[in-house]
Amino acid sequence: MASRQSLRILFLYLCVLIIYLVIIAQLVRINYVTPVQQELDKRSIRHKTIVRPRKSIVDRNGRLLAGNVIQHLVWIDPSQLDDDLSTIEKISNITILPVDKIQDKTQDKSRKYSILSDTVSLSEGDKYWIDSTAGIGYTDINKRHYPQGEITSQLIGIANRKQAGVEGLELYYDDYLQETVESFKFDRMDKSNSLQLNQPLHDNQSDDLVLSLDLDLQLPVYQMAKLSANKYGAESISILVLDSKTGEVLVNVNYPSYDPNQPITAYTIDHTNRIATNLYEPGSTIKPFAISPYLEDNTISPNSIIDIENGQKLIDDVQIKDVGIPQQQLTVSDVIRRSSNVGVVNITNLDHSDRLYEFYEQMGFGQPTGIGFPGEKSGLLSYLKFNSNLSKAFLSLGYGIEITMLQLAQSFMAVASGGFVVPLSYLKVTEPVPQKKVFSENLSNSLMDMLVDVVNNGTGRQARVAGYTMAGKTGTSQHLNAGEYIDEYTTSFAGFGPVGYSKQFVSVVVVRAPKAPYQLASKSAAPLFSEVMTHVIKHQQLQDHSTGESDE
Repeated sequence: MASRQSLRILFLYLCVLIIYLVIIAQLVRINYVTPVQQELDKRSIRHKTIVRPRKSIVDRNGRLLAGNVIQHLVWIDPSQLDDDLSTIEKISNITILPVDKIQDKTQDKSRKYSILSDTVSLSEGDKYWIDSTAGIGYTDINKRHYPQGEITSQLIGIANRKQAGVEGLELYYDDYLQETVESFKFDRMDKSNSLQLNQPLHDNQSDDLVLSLDLDLQLPVYQMAKLSANKYGAESISILVLDSKTGEVLVNVNYPSYDPNQPITAYTIDHTNRIATNLYEPGSTIKPFAISPYLEDNTISPNSIIDIENGQKLIDDVQIKDVGIPQQQLTVSDVIRRSSNVGVVNITNLDHSDRLYEFYEQMGFGQPTGIGFPGEKSGLLSYLKFNSNLSKAFLSLGYGIEITMLQLAQSFMAVASGGFVVPLSYLKVTEPVPQKKVFSENLSNSLMDMLVDVVNNGTGRQARVAGYTMAGKTGTSQHLNAGEYIDEYTTSFAGFGPVGYSKQFVSVVVVRAPKAPYQLASKSAAPLFSEVMTHVIKHQQLQDHSTGESDE
């Protein structure tokens, strides 16, 4: 019994000793170890802030459209600067500023800071000289640069001095593109971590905004627009090319343009992406869609005979005329091939229902495409304008309705794609896109046959591409000024091809205010369409069907 009691007492002593040691250890940690560790942390733990610059914008093949460059702001302190002529001339050489302008800035010796220029690119030698000279200094500035200049400016837009998008895609995708600030906490005693953070920072290319645009097409097509504008004496030209399967915009050209790398003193129409933001009356390019509801419900067929009244028709004391078609009757196909105004009006006046308005609405007229561009216009499609025979007649001829080039391109895409459309995109498409059926495949086939006939035998003969079958429609519309139509025109051609190939391209060409003798689409927009599509097809390396080779 005595032995057991001694063991119990010993056990209790051990427990008390352990508790005592634990308390002592805790007191040592609290009073000595923790303060030492905290002090060590203060000396070794560092916080680092990294500013990642605004993301780049590139074309579908990764070529730079918008990026960042380091430029330098050069300043002087007149009170400290030695303003002898040799110094002033050296500064003039560095800043590309006139000597007299620099001398003016050095006169006021009471000033401590005067900016000479914020767009200087200093060499290492320039920096060394500035660092060695009293009264002059420089500061690094991160600025936006657009290497393609005027070729893509209306689409890309610009970012301001604060690196915020203010126009075009720079504005639309500003939240994604804007510079980011990231903070890191690291132990400077951990060499692996420290080395990693001290490595140079580069933009992650996977973060670039990748557009659908193809510079291999954009550059030559811009030159075509420039040369054609001069040849036609046109106010401006816009050219759109898109992939009919993916909806990707491959070419988005507007001429005249502007250089986004130069200061903008005043905004003009030349600073806008007219393809998305400019409304116009489409004229005869809309005629295939004007007769479509009547083909769709079998009221007429391509071979139906239409009375064209010798090319003249009176509606509410307003005369509708044809040019050069002194015939009594034409088939529906011939009405489109020869672009008969009277024939189209007589087709759309076959009934007094809302079918024409509903079909235009179904095609997307009067609503934005949703392509993703600031200021994209919805167009003008008013139901009230369809309530009289005269208004309906004008609407069937492409007057009284206002659309964008994007809307017209998407409509012709439906013809090329068996009655289906896909969303249009300024971004490169990497995933399958949803299709929307807007009309039947039978209607698509009928319209395609008519549009091929327009190019082969009708008003669009100048739009042909050697070795390939193309489809499309000419359009010429008068300009409206102060409520009256004047002797000024917009000519256009909308079409697609090569017909019969798995890969087809839709293009819309608009020529604004050309001079005589180019005031007809057949003499201006159609031949320009041919030139553009010839280059597009060649670039895509599509093989002629006549060779028996595939188009892959």
